[in-house]
Amino acid sequence: MNNNIKNNKSINIDEIIFRDLEEIDCSPDTLYIAYIDEIDDLDDMLGINTKDNHNECFQVNYYISLKKGFALKDTIEISALVTVFDKEMLFSNYPKELADTVFNLHKKLEITGDGILMHFSDNELAAIDNKFKDFIEKEIEEEKEL
Repeated sequence: MNNNIKNNKSINIDEIIFRDLEEIDCSPDTLYIAYIDEIDDLDDMLGINTKDNHNECFQVNYYISLKKGFALKDTIEISALVTVFDKEMLFSNYPKELADTVFNLHKKLEITGDGILMHFSDNELAAIDNKFKDFIEKEIEEEKEL
């Protein structure tokens, strides 16, 4: 199964909201990780947008990571973790293609422990990167004020 999701759709960068920044010191480099609120654009990229609340059945969590300075360059990644809570409900409440996609993404996570790496156009990735770096700066400033 393909563990990389190609983006055929554009994403509204303004809708992306980061939360819960975690900073891990890997001297001299730093790893930043944050949660991304679920939005339809990201669900569309995975092919699992249901337009309804599916949390009883399955859940999707999106995360962003920024490796600052690793191998002398910054690397940004966005990944999705899909968890199925009720397989029977999934297959009875949703079309087979969507249910299969959700279940396969869940099985990949279960088997490998890895999230699904999501791919964006260069322009989108640059915009997300800038927005995330701004978020990191604001969070660090707020932390200093406490």
